[in-house]
Amino acid sequence: MNYLKELLILSIAIVIFSCNVAHDQEQYKITINAKNASQKKVYLEELAPNNLTVIDTGNIADNGICTLQGYVSEKGIFRLKFETEQVIFLILDNQEINVDIDLEDPKDYSISNSEESLELKTLIDKAGEANKKLQGIQQAYKKAIIITNNRDSLMKETQQSYMQETEKFNTFLKSFISESSSPFVKIFAAGMLDPNRDGEMLQKTANYLKKNIPDSKYTKDFLAKIGGPKGTQQGNPAKEIDLPMPNGNSLALSSLKGKVVLLDFWASWCKPCRMENPNVVKTYEKYKDRGFTIYSVSLDQRKDQWISAIKADGLTWSNHVSDLKGWNSSAAATYNVNGIPATFLIDESGTIVAKNLRGEQLNAFLEEYFNKKSS
Repeated sequence: MNYLKELLILSIAIVIFSCNVAHDQEQYKITINAKNASQKKVYLEELAPNNLTVIDTGNIADNGICTLQGYVSEKGIFRLKFETEQVIFLILDNQEINVDIDLEDPKDYSISNSEESLELKTLIDKAGEANKKLQGIQQAYKKAIIITNNRDSLMKETQQSYMQETEKFNTFLKSFISESSSPFVKIFAAGMLDPNRDGEMLQKTANYLKKNIPDSKYTKDFLAKIGGPKGTQQGNPAKEIDLPMPNGNSLALSSLKGKVVLLDFWASWCKPCRMENPNVVKTYEKYKDRGFTIYSVSLDQRKDQWISAIKADGLTWSNHVSDLKGWNSSAAATYNVNGIPATFLIDESGTIVAKNLRGEQLNAFLEEYFNKKSS
């Protein structure tokens, strides 16, 4: 009898202790108010470095309410994903956040009790607007090219418009990063920068992260990633690439040493790349007899699409390679390429002398370079 009494007391003590622990531990609580939710499931996913993990799930009740509650070990970047494929990005710690959304108009949503998440929403909205403008330029070009006879003029005008919009967003992005007080928003925004062109801003962001969240896994991943461009900056030796050509034989970048080489990252599915290809072809034809060639690295995944694009765009040089791994390409990782087109100009000694030169800029550089050599 005493044994049963002691066991009962011990059980009550364990329950009380467990309740106190749960009560004392801060938790996140996300209250979702969803209108027109025909599909009920909601997922909370953590966008950890190089990993997307579902950490919570819930169902939207008939009244449109869904509450997700739990514990996260570290503040970070998360997203709510609905079965309609709509996603809402959040900067989440163990805190309360309210989200209101109409799933028939998913772009129209609001977040309260999280200033960092609101700031992130502003960034994502701006990025969406910029992308819409770029798509509009591409669509206008597609329609105009059918009825015009002056393709060269149309191509030049389209490229100028595209580059202007790209530069406009890039300027906004760098200003946004500088002004943001959230390290996680800075990380998200910095992911949209070109590491081959915006190294200074990336380094500033890295310094901010080291000072403000030095132990975060996001900081450690960010520092590891921006370590890559240091080896691909102007003045450094070009890193080796050795990948298969369409015929299956491997071709090393170093085998072209002694020539001026444009290392060109592209893909058949990349519209800006395909729009730039006529300029690349003209440059090749103009300078190929002066010691210039091109080493094209495709980020395609399908060999037939890669080969078809080479033929369609008239890329007549033979130095085409790809491991057909898309963004997981070993060459893209070596040169820290996160956006295409991306180019590296390499001199006869194998040294990187310029990056991301296109169109007239590339022509002007090569003209001056070869004129100096011949004088």
